[in-house]
Amino acid sequence: MSMKKCVHCGNDIPDSSNFCPYCGSNSGFVQQPIQPNVGTPYPQPNGQQDKTKTWLIAIIVALFVAILAIGCALLYLNQKHEIEIQEQQEVARAEADRAELDRAKQETEQAKQEAEQAKEEAQKAVEKSQNEVARANAEASRARAEVAQIPRADDIEVPASATLTGILNGESVCFDMSWDSSGDNYSGTFSNYNQGVTWLVTGTLNARRMYLTTPESGINWTFTATGDGRGHYNGHAKRRGGSSYAFHVSL
Repeated sequence: MSMKKCVHCGNDIPDSSNFCPYCGSNSGFVQQPIQPNVGTPYPQPNGQQDKTKTWLIAIIVALFVAILAIGCALLYLNQKHEIEIQEQQEVARAEADRAELDRAKQETEQAKQEAEQAKEEAQKAVEKSQNEVARANAEASRARAEVAQIPRADDIEVPASATLTGILNGESVCFDMSWDSSGDNYSGTFSNYNQGVTWLVTGTLNARRMYLTTPESGINWTFTATGDGRGHYNGHAKRRGGSSYAFHVSL
């Protein structure tokens, strides 16, 4: 039987057919002789072709999904690695900052200690300077006192027998002194009229200076005064280990 080919879908249909049973077309057929089908497989039915196409599509989709999954996994691993590197860098920066802070604290503490040491040294220097000034002032005062106690040409002359009366701590006192025939050396007695006591005294006496002590055992008083060259003396009486009392006497 001769066959013809549908010009619309290309399938072979019998020559006696007026329309294509495959695509439904009713014109444009090309007739071709039927050739013996030797060694050629029969065409597969459309259902089997659809199954093949479905399997191919499934395989392609599976490959695509697998590739996509692998890509996502690689991307996740890469991002995780980058995050780990970033965290390590942040930890390293934090440790560096902490080390810098510790170093700054150590430097601050060292500077504080140096400042305290400098302050102590400065305080010691100030105290030393103050002590030196005080010592110098004391020496100057002693020097002035010594100069003030040097007799002058116009000073009065203390008589060989001198009586000096005055007030000591609000009480009436009297020095009865006699010259010992050498220099400014005098000896005599000290009397406190209010207390009714009399002590022996000895020492030096001139118009500018009085320095008398009690030689008797157990009394231990010292009378030190500066004169004005006119027979007036101001000073202090002090018992060893006791208080000091101001006094003033005159010839």
